[in-house]
Amino acid sequence: MHHGKRRAVEGDAGGNKFVRQFEHVEGNWPSSIFLSVSDEVEIPREYIANVIDHFIGTYDSKLPRYILDELEIMPPVKLHMSLSKPFTLRHHQIEHFINDLKDEVCVLYPLKYSVKPEYYILLNETKTRLFLCLPIDDHLQNNFPNLIQSVDNTLVKYKKDKYYTNPIFHISIASTVIHDVSDVDNLIHVGKCHQVECNKELFIDFNKLQCRIGDRCYAMNIKDNLTIWPKDWELL
Repeated sequence: MHHGKRRAVEGDAGGNKFVRQFEHVEGNWPSSIFLSVSDEVEIPREYIANVIDHFIGTYDSKLPRYILDELEIMPPVKLHMSLSKPFTLRHHQIEHFINDLKDEVCVLYPLKYSVKPEYYILLNETKTRLFLCLPIDDHLQNNFPNLIQSVDNTLVKYKKDKYYTNPIFHISIASTVIHDVSDVDNLIHVGKCHQVECNKELFIDFNKLQCRIGDRCYAMNIKDNLTIWPKDWELL
């Protein structure tokens, strides 16, 4: 049964507001694939405060007040790096999709990166949400393109969109709702790198590859000191 496009502001289990990015159709399971940040990673409060202070100081007089007022810091348990665009699966596809993804991602390398004191402003595809993001530099290790290729290979089997071309690899540390795209068009520098001050060197490492399908979350562990071949998914 078709319910039309839902753009009402809703909330997730962590209390964060969001707007659906695709039409709600009965029987479709909203899905995403991502790397989760290790529980041991702690982003210094100073770093987050400097990013938010810089954003507010730069755009306070340019953006509607609600965008700044509704800015929310991401809880540590939600820190991740996306490897897919949002997509949907039917119930009968879930097991096959998970198995196909496991076959494609035949190897996972330890993923630990130094993060520079800078941030990007990014929007989701429907321009209903704005994110403050820390870039992850993968130029030396070049792990992410190979991993995304494996994810893309699985997605195309199910006629889903591939990930973005020339993506900015990042984790989002804060976000806010956009009620109307005209509130941000031509007012912010999307994709521009902003420098901030931070006295501590920040490292990010990822400990799981996860695939969230509806209320289910499948995970593959990534070890710290060796390459592994995942034998199976863990259902979180």
